[in-house]
Amino acid sequence: MTNINPYLATFDETIKLDWDRTGVLRERRNVILEHLRARLDGPSFDPCNQGSYDLRTGVHPLSGDYDIDVALRFNTTIDEWPDPVALKQRVLAGLEDLGSSVRLRRPCVTVFYRRGDEPLYHVDLAVYARDAHERLHIACGKPGDRPDMRIWQPSDPQALGAFIDGRFKDQDRVQFRRVVRVLKRWKDERFSSEGEAAPRGIALTAAALKWFRVERRQDPVDMRFHYDDAAALLAMVKAMHEYPERRLKAKLPVAPGNDPFERMTERQMEIFREELERLERALTTALGSPDRDGACDVLRRVFGDDFPGPEGKPTRKRSAIVASGSAA
Repeated sequence: MTNINPYLATFDETIKLDWDRTGVLRERRNVILEHLRARLDGPSFDPCNQGSYDLRTGVHPLSGDYDIDVALRFNTTIDEWPDPVALKQRVLAGLEDLGSSVRLRRPCVTVFYRRGDEPLYHVDLAVYARDAHERLHIACGKPGDRPDMRIWQPSDPQALGAFIDGRFKDQDRVQFRRVVRVLKRWKDERFSSEGEAAPRGIALTAAALKWFRVERRQDPVDMRFHYDDAAALLAMVKAMHEYPERRLKAKLPVAPGNDPFERMTERQMEIFREELERLERALTTALGSPDRDGACDVLRRVFGDDFPGPEGKPTRKRSAIVASGSAA
């Protein structure tokens, strides 16, 4: 049997998107926030990262279109802004002379950076306000939406990160993140050309919170226990694949407590479960392979060219735009 954990570790180091490595994104985020503070005709706000940056589960996008999610927690109440779109329009107006393309979308206001026709990266700004009980709500909707789609939805941009920190301690939490990142890259590789069939990244995070279990193994030589990412990944994929109901269900443990898999159609769910079966077979085959060449070859077919070969190096070349590039 081949120990594929060293290859998974190299793979994770290659694909993970650390805040410390996102120089241009951090710079653009700060420019946008300062620009908005200076020109906003409305209440003040406190920003914070949210999404995969807050959870530290981000991966380099295969498309090259990097993004960062920023929460704008406004110092106002939802009673003062009964129409959430009105506050988002103030944000849009405050960014009109930024010099970049800005669009108001249903979940957020997005600033796009491009070089010619090539997307470089974008910054999603989600708008929040508090209710009378100090609970945060996110502004949903865009101009032209029906009244029932222009709503304040209970949501806290940092609640999920706090939940994960409370559930997993120290290196257990680090393994959780590694497994989520690997699954996100698998999703990008296997579904990038299949359109709407791809599950959302937040759905994989919700699935990990339901099915992931910490795995360690004892080294027969030094008798110490080491984290076994291969076993943890296989066990989670197997549990998802063998879920007894036709549709996978994994509700988020924080507000709004929705199930991200609900957005997938029956056919999309069918395709997703077929891909889970293929991934389970690949992991089982790699773990049972008598040589590392065969194991790496099998895993590169499901994880792509960033998964290292037997020599321990990935072959895909990636743009350095996030670390040192600049927008035109």
